[in-house]
Amino acid sequence: MLKADRARCADYRRYLSASLDRICFETITPEDVLTAHAGGRVRRLDWDSEFFGVPCGRFEMLWRETGVPAPQAWNGLVPALLERAAALGLMFVDARIAAEELALAQALEAGGFRLVDALGLYLREIGPSERSSPPSAAAPAARSFDVEAFLRESLADMQWGRLFADPRVPRDKAEAFYRLSTLHYLREGGRMTVLDAADGLAALAIGIPDTEGTNLVGRRLGDLWLFIVSPRHKGKGLGKRLFNQFCAEFSAHAELVEIGTQIQHVAANRIYGAGGDMPVAHALTFHRWAETG
Repeated sequence: MLKADRARCADYRRYLSASLDRICFETITPEDVLTAHAGGRVRRLDWDSEFFGVPCGRFEMLWRETGVPAPQAWNGLVPALLERAAALGLMFVDARIAAEELALAQALEAGGFRLVDALGLYLREIGPSERSSPPSAAAPAARSFDVEAFLRESLADMQWGRLFADPRVPRDKAEAFYRLSTLHYLREGGRMTVLDAADGLAALAIGIPDTEGTNLVGRRLGDLWLFIVSPRHKGKGLGKRLFNQFCAEFSAHAELVEIGTQIQHVAANRIYGAGGDMPVAHALTFHRWAETG
């Protein structure tokens, strides 16, 4: 019988815990898909299904046995996962994996998946030394802005995002997805940092406390969900200022912030890597739409 110390997960967040392989293996459920040398989970995404109007799901908690070649393990698992997805009636499936799992990426592509995103992940320490002002200082002004109108304007100019790279997703649909997701996270406790300008909101960053990640790393962790500058204010150096202010304000809610950005997004990587920080991991995102007709 396979033991936990011979299992390796394909999760790109391995940098959060040295125990992630064991945790992934030990959370196997009877509903998981298991093959001779690998396993994983197919989960339905209810909100995505409602938004796109078709049943959507995700491949996650993917692991393989280290005692066999990776292609052998993944080439057996991906078809089994696709069978489970078909049995669940899923028309769209996504998967995000550690970039070093090349054999899994190849198995996904052989199964009809399309690479839509390649991310660099940063893990930034944000402590009391970064607090340039009390965390509540920007809150009253932030509530006076029409955030939804800002999102409509700014997302129309946005180039980066996995849905923007998927030819099966219309541009207006992708913008609506990010807009509605952002408003949802704000309602659910997301923390907003804003930069004001004479003509209204100039830039916006949103951080989300991450309970699951906090449990893994053993420290308060948060995610930078959105970081965006109005097209009216691009090229004015607001990105660095916004990031510094975000770190200062969000440090009231997290000790570490996890940041993901496209590896080809030069401006964002320059901001997040300021001070010599390098990505702690890279991740690949895949989409697959079931053929109809």
